[in-house]
Amino acid sequence: MKMPHEKIPMFPLPSSFLEKMPPIFLSIGSQLSKAFPALKADLYISEMQFSPMQYVAAAVFSFLFYFVLIFSAISVMTTLIAEANFLLAGAVSIIFSAFIFGQIMVYPKIIISKKTRRMDSDLLPALYHMMIEVKSGVPLFNVLVGLSEGYGAVSIEFKKIMSRINGGVSETEALDEASEKNPSVFFRRGIMQIVNSMKAGGGISLALESIVENLRKEQMINVKRYSQELNPIIMMYMLIAVIMPTLGLTFMIVLTSFSGTQIPDIAFPAALFGLAFFQFLFLGIVKSKRPAMGV
Repeated sequence: MKMPHEKIPMFPLPSSFLEKMPPIFLSIGSQLSKAFPALKADLYISEMQFSPMQYVAAAVFSFLFYFVLIFSAISVMTTLIAEANFLLAGAVSIIFSAFIFGQIMVYPKIIISKKTRRMDSDLLPALYHMMIEVKSGVPLFNVLVGLSEGYGAVSIEFKKIMSRINGGVSETEALDEASEKNPSVFFRRGIMQIVNSMKAGGGISLALESIVENLRKEQMINVKRYSQELNPIIMMYMLIAVIMPTLGLTFMIVLTSFSGTQIPDIAFPAALFGLAFFQFLFLGIVKSKRPAMGV
């Protein structure tokens, strides 16, 4: 099997090792893959050329590898400091290894999400380009060639379409195949409308006009929804990052002045670290919810 360009995150060995994976891991992967019915589709759409059995086997192998590594390291450290603490070593190893297992299993969905955002942000300008050239009487083949450059992730998809067409596949079949693998709902919907128009024998200019207008409206709806979602997020930010630290530290200073105790030296660095962590978390939430927009 051809190994994909995407490396499995946190997998301690090269992807080529999966071709020589011990049968015991493949057997476990085959059984556990039944618990992840969507994995096959996720691997297909993300273009990671692993079978579900191989991918789950890689996750299981990573779990055991990091469990042994962390368990050994903590056991040695606790032995050098005082005495071996196997309970602590086991608990930390299981938690960390389970986290790695989970990260590997959701990685195809992360790739799909990133690819979808890139596609949606470049799709509207590409469709405008396509609509203008089709209306000008440019043959569809030449239009597809033009779209193979200058539109980011969308151009990559059209390059694949052109590669299939140059390989002898018909335009409608190549477009159909592209829509099957693509994670962007807008891209799939647009390509399907174009293919249906071509199969019906009609011009695709009207279909393109409808696609562009619908996509523009949906993106505007997404922007309005995003602005509505920001309101409670901003209120939470003001409460946690501004009001609570200010009132909390003021209350602490007043309380300690009456009781005669001192504020622990760790209090202010801990508050600063907590605020920095929350700022990072807040920016991540805002960025993840921001809709992809094509200008």
